Amino acid sequence: MIDHMYTLITRGKIDAVLLASELKSLGIKSILDPLLEVNFIKGPRLILDDIQLLLMTSANGVKAFARRSVVRDIPVCAVGDATARTAYEYGFTSIQSAEGNVEDLANLVLCSVSPSKGSIFHTTGTYLAGNLGLALAKNKFNYRRHVLYETVEAYEFSNKTLEAFSKGYIISVMLYSPRTAIVFANLVKLAGIEACLYGVIAFCLSDAVAQNISKLKWKKVLVSQIPDQASLLTLVRQSS
Repeated sequence: MIDHMYTLITRGKIDAVLLASELKSLGIKSILDPLLEVNFIKGPRLILDDIQLLLMTSANGVKAFARRSVVRDIPVCAVGDATARTAYEYGFTSIQSAEGNVEDLANLVLCSVSPSKGSIFHTTGTYLAGNLGLALAKNKFNYRRHVLYETVEAYEFSNKTLEAFSKGYIISVMLYSPRTAIVFANLVKLAGIEACLYGVIAFCLSDAVAQNISKLKWKKVLVSQIPDQASLLTLVRQSS
């Protein structure tokens, strides 16, 4: 029976493959069913003449920026360590991590730079969690949000996922973002498989993620102590 136990990975394809490899090293089999896919928006080179700081609230924001600009010497404030790590991998030379959420990022900005030194450039997708711009504008920062990518939601689970749920093969689900959690909850209800979650553990990257699947009845909902993959995988190891 152990051969038929799987963790459902809901991340985008590239990240899902990397995560599946990490889980495999722990002896955990995975089913990949991306619930959000990223499309990078093409366009001209970005104008950054008056920018003193780049805000990155996701790894995709880093990747999207890198597709539109060769600039790497403007300081970066990242929402968390995973985003900061991606910025480092893409060659940015000055990076700070807020090690938390959008509120933590706003506080990091307020402690790090002055409104008089230039504008702040935020790379985002079409969907934006929190209200970072308002928080900074209240403190007289010139905040510029640039939508550089879009995320497309899945409209149903794959047949493989539905079959695995129906047979009780899925024993845990990995959920990384609040929006993915919303999509997951909606698709569960649409497919009518709420009862299939009674024996399933939800591994959530943050409290915001957990909140969005809280109305579903799980065996257990576990939240990463720190909102990064290393901490989440530690939680998986401790629970296996």
